[in-house]
Amino acid sequence: MLGRSRVFSDFCTRRIANLLEQSQRAVQSEYALAQDDENRFSRPARSLVHQAPLSVSPGTPLAEALAAMNRLRVGSIVVCDEAARPVGILTLKDVVAARDAGRDSTDHADCRRDVGRPGLTGSAAPVSDALLLMARRAIHHLPLVESGDSAG
Repeated sequence: MLGRSRVFSDFCTRRIANLLEQSQRAVQSEYALAQDDENRFSRPARSLVHQAPLSVSPGTPLAEALAAMNRLRVGSIVVCDEAARPVGILTLKDVVAARDAGRDSTDHADCRRDVGRPGLTGSAAPVSDALLLMARRAIHHLPLVESGDSAG
Protein backbone atom coordinates (compact mmCIF):
# COMPACT_ATOMS: atom_id res chain seq x y z
CA MET A 1 0.00 0.00 0.00
CA LEU A 2 2.86 2.38 0.80
CA GLY A 3 4.36 1.83 -2.62
CA ARG A 4 1.12 2.40 -4.46
CA SER A 5 -0.05 5.63 -2.82
CA ARG A 6 2.31 8.51 -2.45
CA VAL A 7 -0.20 10.38 -0.22
CA PHE A 8 -0.55 7.38 2.11
CA SER A 9 3.21 6.91 2.23
CA ASP A 10 3.65 10.59 3.09
CA PHE A 11 1.02 10.32 5.82
CA CYS A 12 2.66 7.23 7.36
CA THR A 13 6.13 8.78 7.24
CA ARG A 14 4.92 11.96 8.99
CA ARG A 15 2.93 9.98 11.53
CA ILE A 16 5.90 7.79 12.43
CA ALA A 17 8.15 10.86 12.70
CA ASN A 18 5.58 12.53 14.98
CA LEU A 19 5.34 9.44 17.19
CA LEU A 20 9.14 9.28 17.44
CA GLU A 21 9.28 12.95 18.46
CA GLN A 22 6.62 12.39 21.14
CA SER A 23 8.49 9.36 22.42
CA GLN A 24 11.76 11.31 22.54
CA ARG A 25 10.10 14.15 24.49
CA ALA A 26 8.62 11.64 26.95
CA VAL A 27 12.01 9.99 27.51
CA GLN A 28 13.69 13.38 28.02
CA SER A 29 10.99 14.43 30.46
CA GLU A 30 11.33 11.21 32.46
CA TYR A 31 15.12 11.66 32.53
CA ALA A 32 14.78 15.26 33.74
CA LEU A 33 12.40 14.17 36.51
CA ALA A 34 14.78 11.40 37.57
CA GLN A 35 17.68 13.89 37.69
CA ASP A 36 15.56 16.26 39.79
CA ASP A 37 14.78 13.44 42.24
CA GLU A 38 18.49 12.65 42.59
CA ASN A 39 19.40 16.31 43.15
CA ARG A 40 16.45 17.11 45.42
CA PHE A 41 18.15 15.92 48.61
CA SER A 42 21.69 16.99 47.79
CA ARG A 43 20.94 20.66 47.15
CA PRO A 44 21.46 23.16 50.00
CA ALA A 45 18.62 23.58 52.50
CA ARG A 46 18.60 27.34 51.80
CA SER A 47 17.25 26.55 48.32
CA LEU A 48 13.92 25.68 49.97
CA VAL A 49 13.54 29.13 51.56
CA HIS A 50 11.25 31.42 49.54
CA GLN A 51 10.71 34.26 52.00
CA ALA A 52 12.42 35.86 54.96
CA PRO A 53 11.69 34.03 58.21
CA LEU A 54 9.19 35.50 60.62
CA SER A 55 10.76 36.11 64.02
CA VAL A 56 9.91 37.36 67.50
CA SER A 57 11.85 38.02 70.68
CA PRO A 58 11.66 35.60 73.64
CA GLY A 59 9.46 38.02 75.60
CA THR A 60 6.78 38.31 72.93
CA PRO A 61 3.28 37.45 74.19
CA LEU A 62 1.95 34.21 72.77
CA ALA A 63 -1.11 36.00 71.40
CA GLU A 64 1.10 38.41 69.46
CA ALA A 65 3.21 35.58 68.05
CA LEU A 66 0.08 33.64 67.12
CA ALA A 67 -1.44 36.70 65.41
CA ALA A 68 1.73 37.13 63.33
CA MET A 69 1.66 33.46 62.30
CA ASN A 70 -2.01 33.71 61.33
CA ARG A 71 -1.46 36.94 59.38
CA LEU A 72 1.29 35.35 57.27
CA ARG A 73 -0.35 31.91 57.20
CA VAL A 74 2.68 30.08 58.62
CA GLY A 75 2.84 27.33 61.21
CA SER A 76 5.96 28.45 63.03
CA ILE A 77 7.96 31.49 64.00
CA VAL A 78 11.67 31.77 64.83
CA VAL A 79 12.49 33.09 68.31
CA CYS A 80 15.58 35.33 68.23
CA ASP A 81 17.60 36.88 71.06
CA GLU A 82 18.55 40.56 71.37
CA ALA A 83 21.34 40.10 68.81
CA ALA A 84 18.84 38.63 66.30
CA ARG A 85 20.36 35.13 66.70
CA PRO A 86 17.86 32.27 66.63
CA VAL A 87 17.39 30.61 70.02
CA GLY A 88 14.47 28.42 69.07
CA ILE A 89 11.24 28.07 67.21
CA LEU A 90 7.63 28.46 68.29
CA THR A 91 5.05 26.36 66.46
CA LEU A 92 1.28 26.21 66.54
CA LYS A 93 1.70 22.90 68.38
CA ASP A 94 3.65 24.75 71.11
CA VAL A 95 0.83 27.29 71.44
CA VAL A 96 -1.76 24.50 71.75
CA ALA A 97 0.41 22.75 74.37
CA ALA A 98 0.65 26.00 76.36
CA ARG A 99 -3.11 26.36 76.20
CA ASP A 100 -3.59 22.75 77.34
CA ALA A 101 -1.22 23.42 80.24
CA GLY A 102 -3.66 26.07 81.47
CA ARG A 103 -1.91 29.11 80.05
CA ASP A 104 -4.00 31.62 78.18
CA SER A 105 -2.56 32.72 74.84
CA THR A 106 -3.60 36.29 75.64
CA ASP A 107 -1.32 36.33 78.70
CA HIS A 108 2.02 38.03 78.32
CA ALA A 109 3.81 34.70 78.32
CA ASP A 110 7.49 34.30 77.59
CA CYS A 111 7.88 32.47 74.27
CA ARG A 112 11.17 30.98 75.45
CA ARG A 113 9.29 28.60 77.77
CA ASP A 114 7.37 27.26 74.79
CA VAL A 115 10.33 26.78 72.52
CA GLY A 116 11.91 23.37 72.22
CA ARG A 117 15.61 23.03 71.55
CA PRO A 118 16.28 24.89 68.35
CA GLY A 119 17.78 22.14 66.19
CA LEU A 120 19.61 24.59 64.00
CA THR A 121 21.59 23.60 60.96
CA GLY A 122 23.73 25.58 58.55
CA SER A 123 21.69 26.71 55.57
CA ALA A 124 24.41 25.36 53.25
CA ALA A 125 23.86 21.84 54.61
CA PRO A 126 22.14 19.50 52.16
CA VAL A 127 18.40 18.97 52.41
CA SER A 128 19.10 15.33 53.33
CA ASP A 129 20.91 16.44 56.53
CA ALA A 130 18.00 18.67 57.53
CA LEU A 131 15.52 15.84 56.90
CA LEU A 132 17.61 13.42 58.96
CA LEU A 133 17.82 15.87 61.85
CA MET A 134 14.08 16.46 61.72
CA ALA A 135 13.37 12.73 61.66
CA ARG A 136 15.74 12.02 64.58
CA ARG A 137 14.17 14.73 66.72
CA ALA A 138 10.61 14.03 65.52
CA ILE A 139 10.08 17.68 64.56
CA HIS A 140 8.32 19.29 61.61
CA HIS A 141 10.02 22.69 61.58
CA LEU A 142 13.73 23.46 61.49
CA PRO A 143 15.12 26.99 61.56
CA LEU A 144 18.07 27.51 59.23
CA VAL A 145 21.05 29.62 60.28
CA GLU A 146 23.62 31.40 58.17
CA SER A 147 26.60 32.86 60.06
CA GLY A 148 24.62 32.89 63.29
CA ASP A 149 21.63 34.74 61.76
CA SER A 150 18.24 33.31 60.94
CA ALA A 151 18.13 32.31 57.26
CA GLY A 152 14.79 30.58 57.03
